Amino acid sequence: MAKSLNSTQIIGNLGADPEMSQLPNGDLVAMMSVATTEKWVDKSTGEERERTDWHRITAFRGNAEVIKNYLRKGSQVFVQGAIRYDSWEDKDSGETKYATKIIANNIILLGRNPNAPVSGNHPEASGAAGGKATPPANAEQPPKPTEPHQAAEQGTPTVAGKATGF
Repeated sequence: MAKSLNSTQIIGNLGADPEMSQLPNGDLVAMMSVATTEKWVDKSTGEERERTDWHRITAFRGNAEVIKNYLRKGSQVFVQGAIRYDSWEDKDSGETKYATKIIANNIILLGRNPNAPVSGNHPEASGAAGGKATPPANAEQPPKPTEPHQAAEQGTPTVAGKATGF
């Protein structure tokens, strides 16, 4: 049994195109803001109410590649990941600042990319395989390692002999 769990799931829409960068070791990083909207009827007034929350998502390596290739402003996405809290001291004011973000472990593209050409293909990535989002079947993909030692040779981290995709 797990001693602790840090997991969250959201379905929402990108508020802007993803921001891409690279770590010093060359790993790709994607950052995006995803909006989730809750709607309800106020029981006391009968008015329809709405609340939108913004979630900052960070993804690495394979997940970042899928985000780079398939997500744009307005895209609907399912994200499963872990919540992270960052803090730092503001250089100007000296105040401690805080930020909350989700580190994406699994990404599933939902709906149609609003900026994609209409082709009949549905670019879907499923994070069901070891926490790694995968591009659609018709996309060019590198060969996948079949043995743990091949994963290590290709720079893919392994856990208990399985390629994790992180």
